[in-house]
Amino acid sequence: MFKVKENGKNNCSVLGYTGDSKEVIIPSEIDGKKVTKIEKYAFANTNVKVVTISASVKVIDEYAFDGCSKLTSVYMYDGVNEIGKYAFNKCSKLTEIKMAKSIDTIGDYAFANCKSLTKIDMPACLVRLGEGVFENCSSLVELKLPGPVQVASKNLCRKCTSLQSIDIRSAVVVEEEAFADCKNLTGCSISEDLAMIKDKAFYNCGFNDKIYIPKKVVSIGHQAFGKCDQIKAILFLGNPRSIELDALPVNDNLVVYTHSPVVMTNCVHNGLQLCLKQKV
Repeated sequence: MFKVKENGKNNCSVLGYTGDSKEVIIPSEIDGKKVTKIEKYAFANTNVKVVTISASVKVIDEYAFDGCSKLTSVYMYDGVNEIGKYAFNKCSKLTEIKMAKSIDTIGDYAFANCKSLTKIDMPACLVRLGEGVFENCSSLVELKLPGPVQVASKNLCRKCTSLQSIDIRSAVVVEEEAFADCKNLTGCSISEDLAMIKDKAFYNCGFNDKIYIPKKVVSIGHQAFGKCDQIKAILFLGNPRSIELDALPVNDNLVVYTHSPVVMTNCVHNGLQLCLKQKV
């Protein structure tokens, strides 16, 4: 049923699957050897529907379940530490993931293009989220970063068109295009320790009220809020050292409140006359 290779005297890895069952349990032992890893491409493009991963498995390697278009549910027992890049990419029917509480690393694009995924609970001990982990998860509605994760990575939720709310209060940096093209994103909880908002971080999002820029933000990149045309006001609680000229949306009705005690008018931004007012 399983193709395996030995990893030392007592351990082994799963290389592939030759069985007919659509519900697969990856056991803790095969032929008396402890299963510690699911190797690259082990289940890629197979017809499995439900996968249960035992506690002995420490690593789900790159592309392990890539392109499993019929996979709907994944259950991991506590023990898994790492999910490799593209591990569950293009699992288009995946709706349920029970993540191991022991996971500390999720690699680049690990769950990208999982278009049926509506919610995911990430473990509290997670430290690193790679690039584009949830890119194009077009049914994902909400996301909360665990406490140790300090970077909302590049392309993290890019093109998550159903995403409505995010809690990224652990992040001190929002990387390039982290939430770009999240057209329904209106709710965003951020930290007062946020320091950098990089290029196109919130490009083409659905914000339709005020946005507060925390006091510790030092830089805002190109088109960070570009095409967020429904924003009514942006309130700067501090004085960023660097704001790119095209960082803010092009919006005739946009009002920007600065931290400066000086009331400035007729400031040109993207060719528009913005009303810059004293802080409230």
